[in-house]
Amino acid sequence: MTGARPSAFGYIATQDANETEIEEHLDHLTTYAQAHRLHLIEVYVDRRIIPGSLLRPGLEVLIRELKAYEGARVLVPTADHLSPAISVRTAIVAHLSALGAAVVVTA
Repeated sequence: MTGARPSAFGYIATQDANETEIEEHLDHLTTYAQAHRLHLIEVYVDRRIIPGSLLRPGLEVLIRELKAYEGARVLVPTADHLSPAISVRTAIVAHLSALGAAVVVTA
């Protein structure tokens, strides 16, 4: 009997709305999840995010969803997708960790 694949969510945040770039990130996260045998449930995207901002509708939905998936992974293409500002990134990672999630930088 094989165990269930671990659950994962993706998160992408961009300062613009370049759909080609977003699609490339989506493809990368999907490929990573498949290669690591993760069940990728959903990928949330926040467009036109001001660096350092915590006002992120996609991230808020992700945080709500994580409450139902103990031990899930949050896949991000680079740490800058959480925030280029280290203090903001640290706060986001701490919040996700408090929910039992593990942040995985896939690049």
